[in-house]
Amino acid sequence: RRPSWTDRILYRVNADVYEDTKLVAIQKNYEDHPRYVQSDHKPVSAEFQIK
Repeated sequence: RRPSWTDRILYRVNADVYEDTKLVAIQKNYEDHPRYVQSDHKPVSAEFQIK
């Protein structure tokens, strides 16, 4: 079985969509959820502030 990135959240701000506006994504929280037992892949979540 191939390894996977089950503990990462990939994100990108696409600045080309917003003319004359600088967007910044700030990660406020990152959390894993080890109590999820349906799979060997444990889910993660994150909270971002977009400015």
